Amino acid sequence: MTSSALAIRITDLTFSWEPQGPVILSIENLTVKAGTQTLITGPSGSGKTSLLNILSGVTVPTTGSVEILGQEMTALNAQARDKFRADRVGVIFQMFNLLPYLSILENVMLSCMFSSERRTAALDGGGVEAQARYFLDALQLSPSEFGGRPVNTLSIGQQQRVAVARALIGNPGLVIADEPTSALDARNREMFLNLISKVCKENNTTLIVVSHDEALFKHFDHRIDMETLNSALPMKGMPA
Repeated sequence: MTSSALAIRITDLTFSWEPQGPVILSIENLTVKAGTQTLITGPSGSGKTSLLNILSGVTVPTTGSVEILGQEMTALNAQARDKFRADRVGVIFQMFNLLPYLSILENVMLSCMFSSERRTAALDGGGVEAQARYFLDALQLSPSEFGGRPVNTLSIGQQQRVAVARALIGNPGLVIADEPTSALDARNREMFLNLISKVCKENNTTLIVVSHDEALFKHFDHRIDMETLNSALPMKGMPA
């Protein structure tokens, strides 16, 4: 995929949780170029999480088109979307979704167990374990120091960094992060943003970060304001 290609193309999208329910997302057009880094901001209730779920293929829109890395997501069933996400999208969840019975190294390598594409990319980059160790070392979670500790004994910020490494391994074409700096102090926030930006640029990976913290914008190429993007929201100053 060239740098001029689109990683995301959304056209005439609407989304409701129920068939006859209220429209909570309405996006006429949204494009994101491959290899760019975009911050999506907006207050609670503006549709950030719903948009993230659609971008990652967890859900599909009620109407409209969603093309991710050249794949029309509405053409895939749930199982095919799950496979596409495992192969092509790294997701950093708010709740981390780490497995407590695995080591931090095993949690990071898990992405390559579920995807042959990610495993092949990691092998081409020096090996699955070597790449996992690289990311953990860069995030100051050296496996030699933390490797024997169950992940549920780590601090929230440390668990979050394990989730970041798991999303990056295997060089996915798109990385989506949901409030990834919420549990990090200022020093670790800068370290995280610098690392994820560096890795994504090196691999021409498109980065989408969803956050309520507009102060993060200085780290990104572009910003999307959900209050402007989502026409389903009531106009400012008007009753909801």
